[in-house]
Amino acid sequence: AVHAANKTTSVGKQATKMVCGNDVRLCGVLTLESGLGSGYYKHKSPSVHGLWPQVPPYGDSDCLSPLSSSDMSGVPSCYDNDESKADPSHEMEFLDHEWSKHGKCAGAASEKSYFDQICSLSQDPLQILIKHHASSSTIDALAADLRQSGYAIHEIDEEEGQVMLSACAVKGGDGSSVWKLAAETDFNKVCGSAGPSPEPPAPPAPPAPPAPPSPEDTCTPGQHGPPCSHDSDCSGHEGCLRCAHSGFCTNQPLAVHAANKTTSVGKQATKMVCGNDVRLCGVLTLESGLGSGYYKHKSPSVHGLWPQVPPYGDSDCLSPLSSSDMSGVPSCYDNDESKADPSHEMEFLDHEWSKHGKCAGAASEKSYFDQICSLS
Repeated sequence: AVHAANKTTSVGKQATKMVCGNDVRLCGVLTLESGLGSGYYKHKSPSVHGLWPQVPPYGDSDCLSPLSSSDMSGVPSCYDNDESKADPSHEMEFLDHEWSKHGKCAGAASEKSYFDQICSLSQDPLQILIKHHASSSTIDALAADLRQSGYAIHEIDEEEGQVMLSACAVKGGDGSSVWKLAAETDFNKVCGSAGPSPEPPAPPAPPAPPAPPSPEDTCTPGQHGPPCSHDSDCSGHEGCLRCAHSGFCTNQPLAVHAANKTTSVGKQATKMVCGNDVRLCGVLTLESGLGSGYYKHKSPSVHGLWPQVPPYGDSDCLSPLSSSDMSGVPSCYDNDESKADPSHEMEFLDHEWSKHGKCAGAASEKSYFDQICSLS
């Protein structure tokens, strides 16, 4: 089920889109699980699911990238329960999914800041759900308890037993987005340019003393380094230069654009400037086949199309118009190497779409890769 105006709407039916308002760039829903659903949605007590910016096609919210790509360590307090302790591997996969699908559009300072805001926003409404959980046997009754306490509900997902509270965001003192629960009719008043100023951010905690690197935290020739999603995930790890598309840090350099000359990752690269009237700009990356490992091929091939969003440039991140998935391997990626390891090829394509394609403003995943094939 996907969000719709205070009712459950199955995927494929028309859902009411969320409208942020003229002066509000970010709006979305804080999704709470009552525990009355089935499967992963059945719990002993209510819990938080996540904070979802309602980008197209679910609403007209912008997708604002985080200020920092630093990873979060550990499980956030509001997700740290008996079920997460019973299956920590699944919990980390779930948190990675929430961050990749929703958090990277929430304009937070970092991954940790995104989940910290979720825990802060959900604390009081969760207490209301927990208080009435035993006596209220239906999701509608629990939603009524939230409404009576003054919370604005955007949708009730009866199938999975979830309640979506409407929320919007303002710009904080550090330039990141600070989310607030508010009725959709109050978005402009609460989060618009004339809305109340957010509270100043708390001073940062003093950094912990660095621990000596372990073998798993270093990059050595011929071995996988630490797991990663972005090149910044590899900074600070001994010997690591970048995040390879295998999903692990590597000590092998890769050439990136920099003022018409080759610059190895790890050195300072010139940021791309789109220009006053251009919202999207980026690079079409081609592989010569002369590299090593996954970058050594019999003949040249295409790598991908990468919008140069911060910190690599000043390009906007524009969400796709459709969230429909692509089937099969695009023609320009369909070669002997992809046929020899189809599982790795699909992982690579998923990585390119998640990391770059979802900011390219394409009509769909298929359209994004069709353009890559045409351009290359």
